[in-house]
Amino acid sequence: MILATLLLMWFLSAQQEAQPYSTCPSRSLEEAVRQNVAYAEVRTRELMKYATVKVSPKPPASCKCRGKIMVNVKIEGESVVCAYALGGHPLLQKAAVDAAMQWRFKKKRQISDITGVLAFDF
Repeated sequence: MILATLLLMWFLSAQQEAQPYSTCPSRSLEEAVRQNVAYAEVRTRELMKYATVKVSPKPPASCKCRGKIMVNVKIEGESVVCAYALGGHPLLQKAAVDAAMQWRFKKKRQISDITGVLAFDF
């Protein structure tokens, strides 16, 4: 009985440490260099100035959890090309990343490909 309880506790803790939700392709450093992938880091405040469409996340009805989810976004032109959560409850991560993927940004920037962090409160 004790062993079963310990295994259950280990399983639940492993679930909480699962990989953050992401829409970004997994690339090695060599692939990124070969594809010439480079983004300029932009502070959140600066990123918000560029935003033209902001979508608020909708948490699933089954999730009664709360918290702040930080989402790293990669933007090319006016669109978010990929986003990944930097932690938090997995159900909130998915909602935050899905919302971030719908954001749009001004095309007219000094640097076309940028990355930054958006914060979503639930």
